[in-house]
Amino acid sequence: MTPMIDAMMIPGAAATVLAVGPAFLGVAVALVAGAAWLASGAAEEIRRTAAREWDMRHDETQPPGDRLAA
Repeated sequence: MTPMIDAMMIPGAAATVLAVGPAFLGVAVALVAGAAWLASGAAEEIRRTAAREWDMRHDETQPPGDRLAA
């Protein structure tokens, strides 16, 4: 008869992998990848907003200050 693996003899990380299974690990990897994708999209949107505001503040076609030409 084939001996069973005794979970007490397996080091911590290996025991965790055996306990949670490959499906859980796949979901965890997909969750981390999705969070990274969302973070990069949010960072890009923040960068675009900052660039848009910078351009509006430094627009040379506007008269200086808040005064309008008469």
